[in-house]
Amino acid sequence: MIQDAVIRNFEGMGKAVKRLSEELRNSNSDIPWRQIAGFRDVLIHDYFLEAIASKRSTT
Repeated sequence: MIQDAVIRNFEGMGKAVKRLSEELRNSNSDIPWRQIAGFRDVLIHDYFLEAIASKRSTT
């Protein structure tokens, strides 16, 4: 349950980062915006595939 909560929080942060204006991202160029958004994508897609594989192995 904790793992799911952490993943959902990263998902929310990644979505929020993608919606930030380019102006805001450029004015805070020391923050790795692309990496934050990319981490969200990898985490969500890999977690989804893992969940599917887990369900298949239990049926």
